[in-house]
Amino acid sequence: QSPKRLYSVRQKFYELLVNCIPPGSILKKLLAELLKKLDSDLKHEICHWAAHYEHKMRLGSKSIFHLYT
Repeated sequence: QSPKRLYSVRQKFYELLVNCIPPGSILKKLLAELLKKLDSDLKHEICHWAAHYEHKMRLGSKSIFHLYT
């Protein structure tokens, strides 16, 4: 990953949030797409971290930070 690519991803997150797409929906869709591409060993860990950051996102006020991490 390059800084340019990370900036592009962050801009896409901002665009989705500005257009009133709920952060939880963004995270769930991202998770679903990741799970299609990962082997079974990583799926459990990715689900764990997605749940962790979804919880933090609900508690906080800056969802972009949690999506970006």
